[in-house]
Amino acid sequence: MAGLEEARRALESLRKLTGYKEEEKKGRERKWIIYKITSKYSDKIYIGSDYRNMEEILKMHIMKAEKYYRLKCYYLASYEILKLGGIGIEEIEVYNCKQKIELLEREEEYIKENLDICVNIVSPLDNNKIIGRNKSKIEKDIARRKLELEKFIANSIEKKIEEGYNISRAKELAKEEDMKIMYDVDDNLDMIYSVWMAK
Repeated sequence: MAGLEEARRALESLRKLTGYKEEEKKGRERKWIIYKITSKYSDKIYIGSDYRNMEEILKMHIMKAEKYYRLKCYYLASYEILKLGGIGIEEIEVYNCKQKIELLEREEEYIKENLDICVNIVSPLDNNKIIGRNKSKIEKDIARRKLELEKFIANSIEKKIEEGYNISRAKELAKEEDMKIMYDVDDNLDMIYSVWMAK
């Protein structure tokens, strides 16, 4: 029963992250924005999609970039633009659709049309499908970063065990530390946002 409750919580979190609403199930259209993040210092772009307004989307990317900057344990495509400074966000298209898969297909079309300048490397439809250039280099980099993340988590667990915690509690604390980085970023988001915008 606990596993079922955990699965329900995970599904609800996923729905919040993806903007899923019950009306999608009923076949109602929803308004989405396909956007690009730019830097005045480069012609490279990041393409994404969301239902929020442009400022909220950019703040979300900055929050993720701040976590990435602290951990550097996973790949964050938008960071390739954000780290340059002089960032901006522009609407490419307002897209109305009944199911999110339609949106992701449209987003992937834009990415493929702009492969020469787009930093996106994975398909929005399938995070395991590489669509960017230099596929073998990217695949090696992703594998390396996954290994780094596993080492980071293993080291955190090992430190907690050395501090006297049992293995299950050590795993919980390591996960909490990873989440704390995100919460620290979230608590200071306005300040972090202004710093990133000023770069």
